[in-house]
Amino acid sequence: MANQMINRMKIFRDAFRFLNALWSRRGLIAELARREITTQHRGTYLGVLWVYIHPLSYVIIIYLVFTLGLRSNPGGEVPFVVFLTSGMVAWQFYSQTLTSLTNVIRSHSFLIKRGDLSLPMLHVARLAAGALPQLAL
Repeated sequence: MANQMINRMKIFRDAFRFLNALWSRRGLIAELARREITTQHRGTYLGVLWVYIHPLSYVIIIYLVFTLGLRSNPGGEVPFVVFLTSGMVAWQFYSQTLTSLTNVIRSHSFLIKRGDLSLPMLHVARLAAGALPQLAL
């Protein structure tokens, strides 16, 4: 019983230290997320605006296909746009961040070699960069 209590206290202490480290480096995380978004869309015609235009245009096209083209309402009593957007936000966030998180070490190896940055900071920055376009929806 006492060992379980000590283990739980260690978990809370470690979680608090991790969150404290994230909070103390929030500026660095925000800068890494900003750079991730700008470098990802640097060569496109609309640049960073494409981060917001792409998901919105995808939702509009799917909405038009299902409501006007097929004349159906798969959402039931819930308006189809709400039904579609809630699923699209979750799926887009999951698919984009999962694929980008697998390459985070390779793409930022120069920062890891310096030793100034811990791996969780890179992962949180990638998550923030992936969440920003989804918040627009």
